[in-house]
Amino acid sequence: MQMKIFTIQSKSLEDTTEIAQKIAPFFHKKDIAVFEGNLGTGKTHFVKFLAAALGYEGLVTSPTYTIASVYDWADGKILHIDGYRLTSLSDFVDLGLEEYFEESISMIEWGGEFEEEFSDYLKIKLEYLEAEMSRKITFSYVGERWASDFEKIKNSLGNEK
Repeated sequence: MQMKIFTIQSKSLEDTTEIAQKIAPFFHKKDIAVFEGNLGTGKTHFVKFLAAALGYEGLVTSPTYTIASVYDWADGKILHIDGYRLTSLSDFVDLGLEEYFEESISMIEWGGEFEEEFSDYLKIKLEYLEAEMSRKITFSYVGERWASDFEKIKNSLGNEK
């Protein structure tokens, strides 16, 4: 399967919030989003905005030290994982979170090292563009789940770069 990819630019937190709001309706129970990007590129902010757009009203913080947080909201659960401190795929597997993947929308920061554990996921890569004081956000996916919604997501965002 040929992977599709597109990139947009976020010039502010408001832009990033709007992007999260536009893609939130495409997320359903069992969906996985893998977030990549260097420190400070806005992965946790994106997760926070996406969780809010899904209807979660509580506090979302980076689970760097706890590694995983579960947020309950009206339509189910959001599993938020930060893989920064994990050193291997076996560390990730040893967390024993499989049951949560089935009943939650999972958002995994620093998830690139663990992608092979999943057959279907949306990948969101954030890069800070210092010269432009903005962020480049690249969307791609692996598997069949996102194939039908990917063009719809791209069209909903409308400002492909």
